[in-house]
Amino acid sequence: MIWYGADSLLMGTSSPFTTFIASNPGTYMIGCLVTDDYGNVCKDSVIIIVKALPDLILSPLNDSICIGDSITLTASGASTILWFDDNDNLIGWGSQIIISPTSNTNYFVVGVQSGCSKTQSINIKVFQPPIVNAGNDTIICSLDSISLHASASNYLNIQWTSNGTGNYTNTNDLNTIYIPSTQDWANGSVILTLTASGYADCPDAHDQLTINFIDVPDLISSTDTTICEGESVTISANGANSFLWSEGSNTSSIIVSPSLNTTYYVTGSIDICQRIDSFIVYVNPAPIFNLGNDTTICYNDSVTIHAP
Repeated sequence: MIWYGADSLLMGTSSPFTTFIASNPGTYMIGCLVTDDYGNVCKDSVIIIVKALPDLILSPLNDSICIGDSITLTASGASTILWFDDNDNLIGWGSQIIISPTSNTNYFVVGVQSGCSKTQSINIKVFQPPIVNAGNDTIICSLDSISLHASASNYLNIQWTSNGTGNYTNTNDLNTIYIPSTQDWANGSVILTLTASGYADCPDAHDQLTINFIDVPDLISSTDTTICEGESVTISANGANSFLWSEGSNTSSIIVSPSLNTTYYVTGSIDICQRIDSFIVYVNPAPIFNLGNDTTICYNDSVTIHAP
């Protein structure tokens, strides 16, 4: 037994059966020749017509959307087109469908042409929109910088901006430092904005915080002074809303009577802002001398008294 024909696309040409593998569309003839024990020859043949599979053209092949959005899938190249989700549910037919998945989904397209079918897939990724939290509004002193500790999720990139003229140590880091400018301080406040860009077509997310500046107290205090031992002196400060002295008093002025040279510190506060000043009270020791013993003299006499 000999099989022949089909442009050598046969597998097993001397067995009672053969396998024909169609690699290209076309018309193929397959024949079989059999010779019996007496030398008689018998042959027969069949014609096999191989039809082309549908040439499916899909758009898009893969894509991504933001949750809540929809996308149009299109297919061409077949007379009949069926659409299935990844659970094998028929969700539509025809050259296009509009879908709005809520999670990553594979869609399968079956194209049928002249009794032949072909299946291809389209993967659609679904992203959540970005969420950002820049932090709470805050108050800082005019000469301070502020450490920012923001949070964000579902973002591709982040960007810090401001309506002021200060600088960030890193505008693309959730944890960064904002260094206000003198103009920011002069304005009294600055608004910082954190923007997160999302994946796919998800809209950007924004959040803001306001920094209000409080002036550092401009302390005006007494100058260093000198007293004699045993004397007292009033020292004072102004330019703040509250005061705290190193000796424990919380008034704007205190009366002190040190026995030795002493440095006094005062902390002036306006809200959370403080400034410390100091001044020294120098103490001169009282003079020590002896004029001698008491004495008695007669009328019209004189006596000499010696001071040391």
